[in-house]
Amino acid sequence: MAEYRLNIGSYSLGVLLLISVAVIWVAASQLIKVIFSEDFSKPFFVTYFNTVGFTLWLAGVPYVKSWSREMYSIDEKTGQLKWRTYLNLAMRFAPAWMTANYLFNLSLVYASVSSNSILSNTSSLWTMLLSIIFLKEPATCVGVIAVGITVAGAAFVALSDHHSSSDSSHHDHHHDDDQHDNKKARIGDILALSSALCYGGYTVFMKKVVPEQIVMPIFFGFVGILVFVCGIPVLFILNATGAETFSLPRSDNIGMLGANALLGTNLSDVLWARAVFLTSPTVATVGLSLTIPLGMLSDMVFHGDRFSVMYVGGAVLVLVGFLLINLKQQIARACPLSCCRWGIPLSPESPDEENGYSSSNENCTDQNEEVRLNDTS
Repeated sequence: MAEYRLNIGSYSLGVLLLISVAVIWVAASQLIKVIFSEDFSKPFFVTYFNTVGFTLWLAGVPYVKSWSREMYSIDEKTGQLKWRTYLNLAMRFAPAWMTANYLFNLSLVYASVSSNSILSNTSSLWTMLLSIIFLKEPATCVGVIAVGITVAGAAFVALSDHHSSSDSSHHDHHHDDDQHDNKKARIGDILALSSALCYGGYTVFMKKVVPEQIVMPIFFGFVGILVFVCGIPVLFILNATGAETFSLPRSDNIGMLGANALLGTNLSDVLWARAVFLTSPTVATVGLSLTIPLGMLSDMVFHGDRFSVMYVGGAVLVLVGFLLINLKQQIARACPLSCCRWGIPLSPESPDEENGYSSSNENCTDQNEEVRLNDTS
């Protein structure tokens, strides 16, 4: 019974971390919006700058004894020092992470906000599909419904924004510009969809390949080092081809970029990675869809925006989807319809199954493992 309560506590901690990450991301988005409005539309540089900030985590290795022991201990599986294991894992993870974030930022240059929001939220579908294929995560009826409701809510929010922006800009643009704008929108849609697919891919990669026992700050520190070294040639290539001319940010933007890198990228991504282990990739993706209603609230507070019934309805659907996927076990037990229990193991003896995992799944690691993010012993 004590083990059961500990697992539920770990799962609840994962959900709390997801909510915290959503709040941080919304705040960072507001900050990035200010940066881009200052004529510094450099999506790759911003992505590169944020990711290189991960290297700051490694500065804590000499001062945190547990991190230092972790770095220079022997990996029992490979027989080599663990810092080499971290480096190898980072080499496999960094390309997908960098690609997903760059494509997302780049899509904002071409696509409308509505299209970007709709296609980015398809990441929950990609994550669920890839989790079923690679993690053997059960395709539960409630989970499928929850993801569908979440995506539908995101579409309502985005379409509501699209209609309002279209109405306000109808008289400001000539018909001759429509074809050019449509071409840019299609490019942005492809980029946003590609970003969503990459996001789903690296989310599942975290759960399947990266051991739960690793120290997340050290792992992301190595990601930052790899991006710092490998990203320099990319900056030169983009500048030489004219795809993104290189220029340093103005002094008044450096502080905002630094704050966004430290909080919006460094802290939030380490917390997110831990939440993936404590919950599941699908829960993590659907949970982060909370950025939509939180973004709406922040716009009301900071910009005085008002929203239509469709927009509010979409936000409600996102919240319903989030609750459904987190309460799927309880719903399956209470629902009299047998279809509600499809794909959900209901054995009360297994705490792992209570969180939606089968005990036979070798990829689902022990959720009793202590959270090591804050281990400073």
